[in-house]
Amino acid sequence: MNFYYYLVSFFVEFSGILTSVALPFYLTEILKVSRMTIGFTGFIWSFSYTITTVISSKSPNYKKSISYVYTPFFAGITFLLIPFLPLYLIFSILFLTGIFYGRFWPSIQNYFQPYSHTSSVGFFNLSWSIGAISGTLLSGVFYSFHPKFPFFIAGILCLFSTIGFFIFVKNFHPEREKFSDREEDKEEKSERFSMKVVNEIRISNFITFFIIGTLSFLFPRYGLELGLSPSFISSMLTIVITVRTLTFFLLVKRPVIFNSKFLLNICMINFICLVLIALFNKSFIFTLSFIIMGFLGAITYHNSLLIHLKSRLPAEIHEAIIGAGLFSGPLIGGVIAQISDFKIAFISLGIMIILIYPFHKLLKRT
Repeated sequence: MNFYYYLVSFFVEFSGILTSVALPFYLTEILKVSRMTIGFTGFIWSFSYTITTVISSKSPNYKKSISYVYTPFFAGITFLLIPFLPLYLIFSILFLTGIFYGRFWPSIQNYFQPYSHTSSVGFFNLSWSIGAISGTLLSGVFYSFHPKFPFFIAGILCLFSTIGFFIFVKNFHPEREKFSDREEDKEEKSERFSMKVVNEIRISNFITFFIIGTLSFLFPRYGLELGLSPSFISSMLTIVITVRTLTFFLLVKRPVIFNSKFLLNICMINFICLVLIALFNKSFIFTLSFIIMGFLGAITYHNSLLIHLKSRLPAEIHEAIIGAGLFSGPLIGGVIAQISDFKIAFISLGIMIILIYPFHKLLKRT
């Protein structure tokens, strides 16, 4: 397998996270926007991402797409434009960015589908997760250097990602032919999942990214209001991704992790973490909560990606669920924070999460 696919995954995730963490700082300190506007910013990017993945999954040729080659180039242009645009055009740019990312991630995941029974999927998760760690950690540092600097770095790396394909990769499907239809059919029959398992894993993945999306866009603003520095805020968000990456490393060769109480545990633990963040302005509480959420995020993502690849379900659905969590969390949280404050917003979201489990059980009985 060509190492460049891992490198591009790193670059694209690094650029996206670098931008998404720096953007709330930029909007708050430079453009002086409201809390609800911060939440809407997270919504618009993730909403277009989700819509794109859903539409793409309906295409009969979605598994043959090589969108991962050219979409980073267009995403890079949008990143470079952000610091020079007024707010309403930034919304338009973010909508386009969501489309480009919504094409990139499912297409590169489908590239790895023939390797779903190998450790390649695990190393793929590691590559983009390391990019997420680096982007989150450096976003505050780059922003402190200059508010526009994170967007320039993100744009340049994405442009290089596409250019590099034409330099380092001669055939964009170089090794897939080694996997014959007979081998793929054998792998497809090797593991099946009931719809109960599939649905509960999908819901749990939605929940964790609902919370991660909320904190990614709203915690920077919340932290600034608490008097925290951009570097400290980005280091807190880095904890989530670092723990997720370390957990991915442990999960490289592990099968799907699931039991009858899996969804209930996900709801309960996320609820507790949100309440702790809302009620206690302590570095230790922030650190502990983010560590736990990073661990949960790795498990739910690992489960979801594996069941979609092994069951030959569209990777676009996996990404659409993630996107739905990422756009709904900041939007709902931003609206509640605008009406009241961040503490009430986080507790309200926690209550919503805890109610998902009985609601899901009720729907199963009807």
